[in-house]
Amino acid sequence: MIFPSPLKAGDTIAIVAPSGGITCRASFEEGIRILHEFGFKTKFPRDLWPGREYLADTDENRSNELKTIWNDPEVDAVMAARGGFGCLRITAQLQSTTFFPQPKRFIGFSDITLLHSFLNEKHNLVTLHGPVVTSLSRLNQKSLLAFRSALIERFDNWQCSFQPEILRDSHSCSGISAGGNLSTIISTLGTVCEQDWKNKIVILEDTGEPLYRIDRMLTQLKLCGKLDTVSAILLGDFSHGLGLDRIETMRHHDAIWERMLDLTDENVTLWADVPVGHGATNFTLPLGMKITLDSMKGVVAHR
Repeated sequence: MIFPSPLKAGDTIAIVAPSGGITCRASFEEGIRILHEFGFKTKFPRDLWPGREYLADTDENRSNELKTIWNDPEVDAVMAARGGFGCLRITAQLQSTTFFPQPKRFIGFSDITLLHSFLNEKHNLVTLHGPVVTSLSRLNQKSLLAFRSALIERFDNWQCSFQPEILRDSHSCSGISAGGNLSTIISTLGTVCEQDWKNKIVILEDTGEPLYRIDRMLTQLKLCGKLDTVSAILLGDFSHGLGLDRIETMRHHDAIWERMLDLTDENVTLWADVPVGHGATNFTLPLGMKITLDSMKGVVAHR
């Protein structure tokens, strides 16, 4: 595992758009303001990105942007502008190129899941599953503090405390962290971008998906054998964007938790209500790093 150095005041975070373009300039500008308030400089194209419809730019330009930024000596960390769709179109290309990224902290989630697994598995680089620039302004205070801490603290001191719902308990479980957005992960099955989950602690979240689609995706993971080799699964938020009230949200989540219990073996640790997702609560968690779950204390830590 390669641990990128922590950031300090005055360091530069470069913003890249490997997926969709900016659809709401106000949320992008507010995210940049928050990064500046934290004491960081930012670097991004003056005209943002010229893409139309659902892509920020051409595949070649998005891929080249990522490679150029990674090797820019003035850049200390790399953060995605937003998610959407597009990483699948360039990650396969990156797999076959001589791209050797410098060890810099990389942050993003949702469609950015694909770049996390590419950097974790091909380059042994520990990355940060956390907000994109356009989602920073929607985060609650605890999530913003978790994000800032993940940027400035050393990985060997990292830990995160919260109150998960323990669905199945093994008291103490260790493994390399992996996972991300469920529908994005499903799109990689049978491709060169497919994640290796053997003995991993897998984080899963999704947004705006009705229950039958979540069931179908989880069932597909089971039939592909992906759920048979994991050490643990951490289930985040699956309800944002569905217009459900609090009771309906609880029922929606409970149905997903029950389905995951049915699909996994008794030796697989299962936590739910893990604070990751597309809503206001989205803690920043490392991927590609050995972590330990302590269900007695509700702590995830590097061990």
